[in-house]
Amino acid sequence: MIEAGLRNTAKADQSRAAIELLIKHGTWVEALMELDDRGSANSIVRYAMMGVTTDEDKPYLHLEWTDLVQHLTQKPHTYSETEVKILLLAASLFANVPVEMRDLTTGLDPQHAVWVVAAVASAAGAAGSGPGIGATADAAIEEEEGPR
Repeated sequence: MIEAGLRNTAKADQSRAAIELLIKHGTWVEALMELDDRGSANSIVRYAMMGVTTDEDKPYLHLEWTDLVQHLTQKPHTYSETEVKILLLAASLFANVPVEMRDLTTGLDPQHAVWVVAAVASAAGAAGSGPGIGATADAAIEEEEGPR
């Protein structure tokens, strides 16, 4: 339901790339499922609004990207630096939240770096009607590391 809700809010290549990056990474989808942790420093549910469209009866999950980024960059939490960087890129692609690409890419492991490149390429329309970020990133990692 969370993944479908996120996907249903994505309308353009950039926003679809952002959502697929979050889904592929997994941490933020899991965090959105933590309804019981609303009071914790890690809670991001307060920055999400879920509902159902009246015209098509589809779930949607709207994120308040700017507020979420502000929370993660200015308040204490236990998310890793990489987890926050993935969310920052997604926020930039989805909602034009400014990020410093040099800071964002510094220190990423090869797997996350490939996901970032795949998300940017997908946002630019390079993926077009192709398999999407997950398959693109997996193929790039396999090419680099050999079959898993």
